[in-house]
Amino acid sequence: MTSRQDYIIEGDDDSTIVSSLDYSKFLDENVPDLPKVYSGMEVMDKYLEGFEEGEVYLVSGKPKHGKSLWIKSLINSFYTQGVLSIVFSYEEPPKQFFRGFEDNGKKLLFYMPKLKKTFDVDGMLNQAIEARDNYGTRVMFIDNGQFLAHRVTTSRLDAVIGDMMLQIKNFANDEGYIIFLIWHLKKEQVVSLKSLNDSLILDSAMLYALCDGLIFLYREVESTGLSTIESSYLKLHSHRRTPTYEQIIPLVKKGKYFKEIDVGDI
Repeated sequence: MTSRQDYIIEGDDDSTIVSSLDYSKFLDENVPDLPKVYSGMEVMDKYLEGFEEGEVYLVSGKPKHGKSLWIKSLINSFYTQGVLSIVFSYEEPPKQFFRGFEDNGKKLLFYMPKLKKTFDVDGMLNQAIEARDNYGTRVMFIDNGQFLAHRVTTSRLDAVIGDMMLQIKNFANDEGYIIFLIWHLKKEQVVSLKSLNDSLILDSAMLYALCDGLIFLYREVESTGLSTIESSYLKLHSHRRTPTYEQIIPLVKKGKYFKEIDVGDI
């Protein structure tokens, strides 16, 4: 399996330094520009201007607030654009995972590891390179990252998670992947949509510091006595590449997937 960093940059063979001109020439000749990938959600794509290679997005929210549903919506949308994904789903049993797609995923193509190991970041990243080289995958989903971080007592957990995030971010930069990393929130008694922020991310501030964008999923249920009204939202907390900050997008579930709410849905 060939890493994008395995090519030799021409220059002075006795130096470990390369000029900006040689590096720029190397990139032009050996590393093709990949087109952006879009969510298929008009408002989100307007704010983020698409997803670019090398970016890592942190996706968080309370349990059962739609994180896994949203990434399945993205997997489906990417496939309709001809963009293939590799999915590392650690949390859901396989049959339950496939039931989250229309027709149980039978009309949808993406890739998964035959075998996956928890606490094995190196193995996961090697499988992602194999999927890219053999099948052309460009996007990677990890649901969720807690299954990769050893909860050891001999090291500080936040440092372990920080090292893991550094490894994932370096991998995205080096290999050109777009990565979505699902991560849980701290256990708070009451969390409102407005109050969702990076300080609520569980275990490590390095997750937020190194990600290219932080996205929250939020669901609220209002009881009217005889019935309940369920509302879902996506909150674009922050984005490194664009000036997007604290933008809220209402969502509605249509079939198996999330869609943005438009006038016809209200």
